[in-house]
Amino acid sequence: MKNNKPIVDVFVPVYNEQDNIEELFNSISEKVHCPFEVMIVYDSDDDGTLPVIERIKNNYTYTIRLVKNKFGRGALNAFRTGMDSIENDYIVFTMADLSDSLETINTMYDKLLNDNYDLVAGSRYIKGGSKQGGAFIKNLFSRCAGMSLQLLTGMPMHDISNGFKMYKKYVVESIKLESSVGFEIGVELAVKTFLAGYRITEVPAGWCEREGGMSQFKMWSWIPHYLRWYFFAIRNSWFVNSYEKQFLQENSPT
Repeated sequence: MKNNKPIVDVFVPVYNEQDNIEELFNSISEKVHCPFEVMIVYDSDDDGTLPVIERIKNNYTYTIRLVKNKFGRGALNAFRTGMDSIENDYIVFTMADLSDSLETINTMYDKLLNDNYDLVAGSRYIKGGSKQGGAFIKNLFSRCAGMSLQLLTGMPMHDISNGFKMYKKYVVESIKLESSVGFEIGVELAVKTFLAGYRITEVPAGWCEREGGMSQFKMWSWIPHYLRWYFFAIRNSWFVNSYEKQFLQENSPT
């Protein structure tokens, strides 16, 4: 810890984000005021983001760590690599496309530090949150899934599909993940954090559709994988929470 305060790993997976990365770093400098480092996870050495980072990285006072995806290409393995490479006390997931309201990181940090939460979720669907752009069907699915899951299970977040969340390191390290594609891993991690009994809260967050580069989100092929964790949460909330029993067994002192 620096100055006796926890440090956040701002984890950003990239894939040819050369059009956005400098603006992202500038925005982080301007908007994030808690202690942090930036962790960039990339797939391959020919990623177009890397030359831009090399050119500009000394312009910033904060640490920028480059971590190569060690599990294979793609969003899922980038997230697995990031979670396996945490060096600091907290981790927040955000994207390089400037879609997330980065100033919200400060509020998340305060909730973990001062209110003893284990996970703080950024929610676009509560008072003060917002979402601009995105396909109508995708937005409808996201809103309905999050709000219905909150209603059906008591999970204290209204926006389960938003990957913009901050965790304490030990939470991420304690949960065994089983996702097989894309961004479903963020939903799985949040659901299992809830079922394991960790303390969760949400804060308003903004989101706007990317302007530069191309999204890697593949809605129709990933929906079945999202639904897997949706029903996993319902099953373990309504009936016997077998996940919590398994979690306690695996994490009990030996």
